[in-house]
Amino acid sequence: MAPLKLYYYPPCPPYRAVQFAIEYLKIDVEKIIVDLSKEEQLKPEFLKINPQHCLPTIDDDGYIMWESRAILAYLVNFRAPGSSLYPLDPKKRGLIDSRLSLDSSIMHALGNVI
Repeated sequence: MAPLKLYYYPPCPPYRAVQFAIEYLKIDVEKIIVDLSKEEQLKPEFLKINPQHCLPTIDDDGYIMWESRAILAYLVNFRAPGSSLYPLDPKKRGLIDSRLSLDSSIMHALGNVI
């Protein structure tokens, strides 16, 4: 299996969450920096990979994915099904999903205030 390609920008908190999972799961990875300060995410070669131009992005042998939470779930489901990081038990998994979604509900509430 080819190494997972991880497109990332080091200061990006969502990247660090994905990197933690990669290290924990001992996934062979090729890391490719996309420098947001130089707007490299807007270059045509990156837009071909990810038209949403966001980071982190992975390429798992041609399967392209972005959005850190989706990447985290994919990596655990594909590389370590049943792992304690994302258990199969629906109640435990539901609790994890609710915590992973917390910031979106906070941002939605803030949007109503602004």
